[in-house]
Amino acid sequence: MPTTLSLLRRLLPLFILCCGVHLNARAQDSAASPVFYRVVLTDAKIALEDGLSFWSAPARFSGRDWMIAGGTVAGTLGVMSADNYLYRTFSIETDDQLPHSAWEIPTYYGEMEYASIFSAGLYAVGLVSGDKNIRVTGRLVLESLAFSGTVMVALRYMTARAGPAGDAWNFKGFQWSDEGQSFPSGHSVVAFAMSTVLAEQIDHPLARIGLYGFASLTAYSRVRFTQHWTSDVLVGSALGIASGLYVVSREREREGQSGERQGLSIMPTANGLCVQYSF
Repeated sequence: MPTTLSLLRRLLPLFILCCGVHLNARAQDSAASPVFYRVVLTDAKIALEDGLSFWSAPARFSGRDWMIAGGTVAGTLGVMSADNYLYRTFSIETDDQLPHSAWEIPTYYGEMEYASIFSAGLYAVGLVSGDKNIRVTGRLVLESLAFSGTVMVALRYMTARAGPAGDAWNFKGFQWSDEGQSFPSGHSVVAFAMSTVLAEQIDHPLARIGLYGFASLTAYSRVRFTQHWTSDVLVGSALGIASGLYVVSREREREGQSGERQGLSIMPTANGLCVQYSF
C-alpha cells in the first residue's frame, strides 16, 4: 500500500497544473493583469540583484572577513579529521538506509523538488491573493534555495568527495561522479535555507524552535542513515543558514525594517553576524 508521502508526491503535478490554470485564467480575466505581471517582473529583478550581490560578496570581503572565512575552513578541516569516529558513533547500518518510517518526513523536507514546489506555491498564493508578505516570503525562499544551491553544486564539483563508504579523506577533485557528491549535504542545505527564511519571516520564538529543529532532524538523518559525513551536514547547514539570513537581510534593508522588528533578529553584516533583540 502506498504511503501518505508517496500519494502526495503523485498528486503534486496535478496540484501544480491546477494552480497554473487558475493563475492563467486570473491573469487573462483581471483588469489588473498588467499590474500582475509588473509585480512578477519586479520580483525577478530583485532576485537577480540579490543573486549578483550574493555571488560577488567575496570581492567585497575585508581582512576581517577573510580571517573569518579562514577560521571556517580550519574548523571544517577539524571536523573532517573526526568524521570517521563520528560515523562509527552516530550512524547505523541497515538493509534499507532510508527505511519507511518517521525519518522519511525530515528526509523529504530536505529535497529540492518539494522545497521548490512549496516556495513557488507560496509565491503564487501571495501573488493571487494580493498578500505581499506571503508573496515576498515565497520569493525569499526561492532565492535562498537558488543561491545556496549554486554554491553547493560548485563545492561538490571542486571537492568530488566520496560518501561514507570508505575513507573520509577520499577527495577526487574537479570532476562529476555519482560517488563524489557528498560535500556538502544537499538535504541540509535545502532544509536550513528554507527554515531560516520562514523562521525569520514569521519572527516568533516558537517558529524558530520548530523550523530550525526540524531542519536539524533532516541534517541528523543524513548522518544516521550513512548518507553523509558529519562535516558534510555541518557545512550544508551553515550554507543554508547563511543564504537564508542574507536574503532576509537584503529585504529588510529594502523596506527600511532594520531595527524596527520586535523580537530576536539575526542578520549578516560586513563583519559577521548581528544579533539584537528589539522591544
